[in-house]
Amino acid sequence: MASAFEKRSGQFWARYKDRYGVWRSVPTKEPTLKKAREKERAEQRIGEGIDPDLGDAAHDTFRALAQWWIERFSPKLRSKSFAGYLRRHVIPRIGHLHLRQLRAHHIEALLDDLQYERGLNPKSCNDVRASINRVFTLAAERGRWQGPNPVAQVKRRLVPKRRPPPILRWHEVPAFLAVAGEWRPLFACAVWMGLRRGEVLALRKQDVNLEDRTMVIGRSHGADTTKGGHADVLPIPKPLVPYLVQAMNVSDSELLFPGAEGKRRSPHFNLKAIVKRTLVCAGLVEKYVLHCRGWTCAYREEASEPVPKRCPRCNLPLWSKAIPRDVGFHGLRHSTATLLLKAKVPYAIVQRIMRHRDPRLTTETYGHLEVDDMRIALDELAAGTAPLLQEAAAASDRESFGAYLVPSSAETNVRARARAANSARALAKTSGPSRIRTWDQSVMSRQLYR
Repeated sequence: MASAFEKRSGQFWARYKDRYGVWRSVPTKEPTLKKAREKERAEQRIGEGIDPDLGDAAHDTFRALAQWWIERFSPKLRSKSFAGYLRRHVIPRIGHLHLRQLRAHHIEALLDDLQYERGLNPKSCNDVRASINRVFTLAAERGRWQGPNPVAQVKRRLVPKRRPPPILRWHEVPAFLAVAGEWRPLFACAVWMGLRRGEVLALRKQDVNLEDRTMVIGRSHGADTTKGGHADVLPIPKPLVPYLVQAMNVSDSELLFPGAEGKRRSPHFNLKAIVKRTLVCAGLVEKYVLHCRGWTCAYREEASEPVPKRCPRCNLPLWSKAIPRDVGFHGLRHSTATLLLKAKVPYAIVQRIMRHRDPRLTTETYGHLEVDDMRIALDELAAGTAPLLQEAAAASDRESFGAYLVPSSAETNVRARARAANSARALAKTSGPSRIRTWDQSVMSRQLYR
């Protein structure tokens, strides 16, 4: 017979026969002796087959299960966003709920509060949902939770399709690389081979084979695998070889693009700021902001050119600041895929170069079509089909195209006389002869000379 007891430390222990028929004495987190006895009875009901076995964490709260996942699995993940979502958004709101009580509507209410009250975007809400789902999935695989997954009934938030980021065009790539300076080899690898930031910063000299003109892409930042979890061999373009030779001669470490003292650069190294400065030097800017630097004047205006101008308030000269195009370092990778697709390279080859598992990711996410590309395609379609339509209309019977062709003047006169005659016959049933003649002549004149 089960009997809960209290030790001298003030902690309540439960003694019961578990689901495997073994007597156990385990400490509980229950605040009272009554709660500890309830846990004993729950374990007895599971052992007798009355209640379903929901796993070892059936009596724990979601906070305890989430902390178990964070301590055991979070350090092994490349991204730390899931653990941050759990600590910042999930545990403070639903962490106090027991796993037996947690339902789908609790998670729905959590996501609604984050989206509509806290201002979290739909994609981040889906990431919060995914973090909860991962906790329950791994708990079920490890036997800690055998009950239903409440996240399975929670639908994902609809994420609107974002506008594709700006890219570099064909004629802009040489100008961009020409003013890159010491960063030219690194930017050339990113533009001409479509490498990610972590892959570029983790390149080693031994990964480059100049004789065969191949490069092994198998590392990212401090990890031994890339984002896709696999290593790939890419060919090196011929124009890139001199830049790689220059980078090897300058580097004093095993890395191709090392940081200070030959060490690997941090994952938080701001390459985007360097790309922005290079865009300004290349003249690839969206606009200029003219602002006054007077102590008490905050005048600002936008202009398309950095024209010399004076402040209309204090008559001081306005300073111009160039606003570069919104092309970050990852935008160089987008430029690679887009320029390859514009050059009519087969999708399979572009997918291999970008190292995507799903070809839809290559075409939908990285293959950005501009308005000019669609205009050229539509012009070619119209120019190719317009002569065929004219030939078909001229060679076919006019009756089959009567609804779409403009009738001639002779056909118009015949149809007008027929309508006038039908109207006259209809009126003859109710009117006299003189009125018929007058009305018929008026109708004919209006139809013929309209």
